[in-house]
Amino acid sequence: MRLSFWVFLKTAYEQRATIWIMATRALAEQYVGTFAGPLWTVMQPAATVVVYWFVFSVGFKAHAPAGVPFILYFLGGYVPWLLFTEVVQASSTAIVSNVHLVKKTTFPTEILPLVRVASSTIPHFILLLLFALIVVVSHGALSWSLLPWLVYFYVCLVSLALGLSWLVASLQVFSRDTAQVVTVVMNLWFWITPIAYPENILPPHVVGLLKANPMFYIISGYRHAFLGTDDFVTGFRHTVAFWALAALSLILGAYVFRRLKPEFPDVL
Repeated sequence: MRLSFWVFLKTAYEQRATIWIMATRALAEQYVGTFAGPLWTVMQPAATVVVYWFVFSVGFKAHAPAGVPFILYFLGGYVPWLLFTEVVQASSTAIVSNVHLVKKTTFPTEILPLVRVASSTIPHFILLLLFALIVVVSHGALSWSLLPWLVYFYVCLVSLALGLSWLVASLQVFSRDTAQVVTVVMNLWFWITPIAYPENILPPHVVGLLKANPMFYIISGYRHAFLGTDDFVTGFRHTVAFWALAALSLILGAYVFRRLKPEFPDVL
């Protein structure tokens, strides 16, 4: 299992140019023929943010902790969640939608989920820049000393998402229900992660359970980087727990993918 993971990393490094070429091409094809083009990468999330802001902030009068405006608190969670869910959901069909590449014996199919990571990272960075601008304009300041945490938590997010992506991409080849299951799981996962609601509205014992959620660690980290909140993310115990789960995700995903990979051309 460990060997599969390191082989995949070595392949990814060797194919890094191919990954970025395929990623930019996939991003361009996603909006071909549309009037707004790449602006949809911002317009779609913006519409979702407005809806959640109206429902929770205006309707339910939700208040974020530490005096942070609710819209900033929500954005701090939604921006990394959007990257995570896009990568995992898109990767579930990464193999079955590239049959012409999979059937080429020399093509490293394990990079296809990495292409999804790269293509989703580009709009993610655009959203991060817009988020930073909103923080500066509405919150008055940006804690630049905390921004190095952003790189760390981006690596955390990609590590968790990549392992799951290898897993669901390989399973989808043999069971076409996998993509539907992933969609359902992601919807449930969204609501057990304090993105649209502050965790301080929950009983302490429930918050303790939520902290076992690896996405809680990542989202709290993004908020920490931009807003200086959620100091628990720097704790040793939470960090060890997260990386144990992330390592399990990477090793298991790589192992399952590598074991099933020889069967892909025959099944497809």
